[in-house]
Amino acid sequence: MVGLDQEDISVSVSGQTLKIEAGSQQKDDDAEFYHRKISRRSVKKHFTLHQNVDKDSIEAEYKNGLLRIKIPLEKEEQKDIMIKVK
Repeated sequence: MVGLDQEDISVSVSGQTLKIEAGSQQKDDDAEFYHRKISRRSVKKHFTLHQNVDKDSIEAEYKNGLLRIKIPLEKEEQKDIMIKVK
């Protein structure tokens, strides 16, 4: 995602889907022109999350062209289960 600003990137969770969308638009800024070039770039990625993901603790950081997303799992208590022998 090199060349994008932090404002150009959106990370969201909908249900069990993590959505990453990024896009930018660049214009040639010449005062006088006969032809103007407009470049658009966009990226959309969707990932299915595991059911044990702690959605409220997901963090995203964009630094030096690298988007890092931390997806922690919910901490479940280990329960002892008795199994009845038949």
